[in-house]
Amino acid sequence: MSVYAPVLGILWRTVETYQLDPGLAIDASLYRPNAKTLLVERVGFSDFDNALARVHELVKDPAVGVRTARVLHPSYFGALGHAWLVSLSLRSALKRLEQFQALLDENSNIQVRELPDRVQVAYQTIREQSCRDVLDDLHQAQLLAMCRLNFGAGLEPLEINLRRTAPRDPRPWLEFFGPTVKFDQPEVTLSFSNEQADTPLPVANSELVALHDESIRRHLLKLNQNNILNLGRMRL
Repeated sequence: MSVYAPVLGILWRTVETYQLDPGLAIDASLYRPNAKTLLVERVGFSDFDNALARVHELVKDPAVGVRTARVLHPSYFGALGHAWLVSLSLRSALKRLEQFQALLDENSNIQVRELPDRVQVAYQTIREQSCRDVLDDLHQAQLLAMCRLNFGAGLEPLEINLRRTAPRDPRPWLEFFGPTVKFDQPEVTLSFSNEQADTPLPVANSELVALHDESIRRHLLKLNQNNILNLGRMRL
């Protein structure tokens, strides 16, 4: 299982906001922001998990996952980030994420549920990780930040559920997610009303969406071929 290497740039910039050296947490063989080309296109999930754990240890902030949203830029998500920006609606953007999530992280599973009064996005990890709460926070904060980039900064979810135990100081979560965030929940979900989900977005562009989607499909095809080759080598 692997992760799209540029997402390490989000961790890198987040550490910088604490006035700390990100190189203390992120190995030079995986990511450096001044590299002319990607050092590697994908990193193993265990490498990403270790980097996240070291970032958490370095900054000593339980809300670091939420704070990654402050430095988020769609370019860290490659073609999927650019396709997201020109999606027709939040619903179509969320369905695109469900379809192409493996581009970003093969260890994550996204399910978009069409409920009578809302669209609910459920997030699960396939393999357990060392910083489950931080990873859950990171995923939900970045997902909401991407939605706000399209819809508007004032977008508030109907409900957001996190598995983590309620923190001693919930202010970072309340300030970012809003009053509908809930802790100690059985699963991680984010919900929008049908009206929010279907509002036409001002920068929608179906032609650009098609171009980016094709780029994503090529990347995933290459990824699948590499996975098959690696599996074959393991069996030899």
